[in-house]
Amino acid sequence: MTPPPHQNDVSGSAGSARSVDAGHAAVVTDPVARAGVRDPWRLVFWSRYIGLPLLALLAFFSPDNLDNHAWLAGALLLGCMPVTILVDLYRHRWASLPNRMVDWDIVVGTGVVLVEPFALPGVVLILVTDVAMVAAAAGRAAAVRTVFASGLVLFFAGLAGGEGASYVLAIYVIVSTLIASVLGNLADGQRELRENHEHLLMGIDGIVWTMTTNPPATLTVAGRYQQILGVPYEKLASPEGWLAHIHPDDHHRVVDHLRQTMSGERDGDELEYRMLAADGRVVRVHDSHRCERDATGRAVVVRGLVIDVTGQRQVEQDLSHHRDIVEHIHTALIVVRVGQAGDPRSLTLLAVNPAAERILGRDASQHLGQRLTDVFPILRDGPIPSRLSETVEVGVGFDSEMPLTDDPDSPVFAVHTFPLPDRSVAMALHDVTDRARVQARLRHQALHDALTGLPNRVLLNDRLRKGLSRAQRNGEPMAIMIMDLNHFKEVNDTLGHHSGDALLSEIAQRLRDSLREADTIARLGGDEFAILLTTDATRSGATAVAEKLARLVEKPVDIDGVSIQVSASIGLAFYPEHADDADGLARRADVAMYVAKRTGGGHVVYAPEDDRSSIRRLTLLGELRQAITANQLVLHHQPTIELSTGKVLRTEALLRWKHPVHGLMPPADFMELAEMSGVIQPLTRWVLRQSIRQVKQLTVDGEFLHVAVNVSVRNLYEPDLVDWIVGLLEEEHFPGERLTLEITESLLMDDPLLALGVLRRLKSFGISLSIDDFGTGYSSLAYLRDLPIDEIKIDQSFVAAMSLPGGDDTIVRSVIDLGHNLGLAVVAEGVEDTDTLLRLVEMGCDRAQGFLLSQPLPAEDLAEVLKTDWFRRFALPLAGLEDW
Repeated sequence: MTPPPHQNDVSGSAGSARSVDAGHAAVVTDPVARAGVRDPWRLVFWSRYIGLPLLALLAFFSPDNLDNHAWLAGALLLGCMPVTILVDLYRHRWASLPNRMVDWDIVVGTGVVLVEPFALPGVVLILVTDVAMVAAAAGRAAAVRTVFASGLVLFFAGLAGGEGASYVLAIYVIVSTLIASVLGNLADGQRELRENHEHLLMGIDGIVWTMTTNPPATLTVAGRYQQILGVPYEKLASPEGWLAHIHPDDHHRVVDHLRQTMSGERDGDELEYRMLAADGRVVRVHDSHRCERDATGRAVVVRGLVIDVTGQRQVEQDLSHHRDIVEHIHTALIVVRVGQAGDPRSLTLLAVNPAAERILGRDASQHLGQRLTDVFPILRDGPIPSRLSETVEVGVGFDSEMPLTDDPDSPVFAVHTFPLPDRSVAMALHDVTDRARVQARLRHQALHDALTGLPNRVLLNDRLRKGLSRAQRNGEPMAIMIMDLNHFKEVNDTLGHHSGDALLSEIAQRLRDSLREADTIARLGGDEFAILLTTDATRSGATAVAEKLARLVEKPVDIDGVSIQVSASIGLAFYPEHADDADGLARRADVAMYVAKRTGGGHVVYAPEDDRSSIRRLTLLGELRQAITANQLVLHHQPTIELSTGKVLRTEALLRWKHPVHGLMPPADFMELAEMSGVIQPLTRWVLRQSIRQVKQLTVDGEFLHVAVNVSVRNLYEPDLVDWIVGLLEEEHFPGERLTLEITESLLMDDPLLALGVLRRLKSFGISLSIDDFGTGYSSLAYLRDLPIDEIKIDQSFVAAMSLPGGDDTIVRSVIDLGHNLGLAVVAEGVEDTDTLLRLVEMGCDRAQGFLLSQPLPAEDLAEVLKTDWFRRFALPLAGLEDW
């Protein structure tokens, strides 16, 4: 904003006009005029500089009744003028000096009256002008004090002047008091108005400027000029000062625009230009100004408002720079602004790229500025508008995967938001529907039984814990049932696993149809089911449900023309009567179920006198500590086959306990006790030592086999584990490359950071590492990528599901592809039929293990099998396998 000259001021008073732009009229500035606005005392001093010499001249040429004209003129000049000059010079240092100047006038006037009484009217005239100037500059209160002080002093000095002096003094007091009151009130009002105006202007987020058009032109500024430009008022509040801060490239255009406004050619204008701040910054401003005219229509004042738009223009420039990129990327981008805080419906569309238009199914380029949900109705029923509004309110973006709508078939998008200035937010959308659906299927497989589709033990335990928390808060009962099918083993043995699976599926469907949605029916494994009751979970209500379920199970099932009938043994336990935790409640229901089974079926409610499980566990725990030294532990070996060659790669060492009472016990019956009691350490080390010694005796075609050993995550907590294993390998002269350690995925996720450090040390000694039961532990793919593992073993539940009617191999195929993409070998566990083996070969699975290939065998028995041609049949090409 540069103040242009008045159209008539082209050659103003000599020496006072100064050109501000070549080819344009001159702009002048009058410091006296500007000082009169900002500093009222300044006008007083200039008035005295002019008035005192004039009064001295009048005194010198006064009428003849003054005897010494020259003396009076000298008293005025020598008595008052030096004091005026000194006070003017030092008044900014001492604010009270101007008032003392008036006091000095009273002293000088009193002296003059005492010497020459007939000079009283002249002195009174001088003091009247003093009162008027004090009233205009300092207000009514100061002027009244001046009248009182001067009147009192002159009263005593004027006693020598006779009766005429009294009349003069009376007139002086009256006139001066009127002048002090009227002019002082006006000055006080103007001062208050000016101060209020300045406070108001300082609150404006911009610079307010006012320019007079009559030469000499004056400029005043107010507002946030210090914050915007960093320039003090003295350097800015003049046409030249403002002109110095206009960017040179914008100078001519700005002057031309404002010259037309100042000349009255236009009523106002709005323009944008650049200014230079005190620190050298370039500040882009928006200047809106208008012209005010007098009664004749001539422009007299131009007022304007300058606003800093640097930040806004920078944002617009940044958006412009990235627009081409945004228009061509495949990721959908949407920019919206929140109109009303906390109201997702007030989101208005600011920008959208073609990818977003394709995803949301509408060309939105013609609808910018409209409500987001009006432009894209598909978003009305989804969570995205609320999350966008939250991003603006919180000031932090989010990353999430969510559907566009609440429709179950809605596509799923990876959503990333980030806040922008001016209550705006940007959102990036990437279609991840296929991945999300695969992950959903993986989650469903991990939480549901593959055969029946019912929740599995993991999901049941989760719902049981949540149900207990809710019951504890609300003071409500809850019941759990454990149900086992009687005579199911006979069905499997007589009619085969296919018929047993069909029977389980039919009974699962009956149970599902008979229960309320709020209740949970789960398959725990084999022929065992669990029912969680959260509604009507009283003893009478749960007993009625148990009786109903027992009747449903007993109804015959027709399978391949054969009518099959089984019964159920059901155990019940209640919260809070029997236990107040999930494990305790399930354990007591299990105890009641075994009681029901021993007594011939039906349902039984838990009774403490029937619970012998704790005694049995304590007994087993004590016996397990002795089992190692008593030579009651044995190893069975199950071979793992390379599918590309049919050769036996290694064996997996599987622990068995030859209990003198309970017979040959699998690990599932005692490993939990071992981990809880601390026996797991000597137990694992016994297995490692014995498995290495036994496999050293096993060869295939002259080559020594490798061996795989399961290791508990609790073993990883042992600080000397790695050193002990390395020492064992050296002691047994067994290469680390022939040893594979298997860790269950779900347990590995309990403390991944600890596992990572231990596994890396093991890997450094050449030991191979395998993730067992992969697909059941929710492991992060990013973390899995960082683990120093060599292979993953697909959980047998996924492999078994391939052979079921309508079996789906999506999960297995996905795991194989995942493993290969990570550079890992893939082992399929639980291969029990030829068709499954053929499909695994087709999918590119590397290795297989299962009853079809070999059951777990003692080392000496496996050695005999290895001498035969049994495993060579797996080396046949795929076409040959079809002839098995």
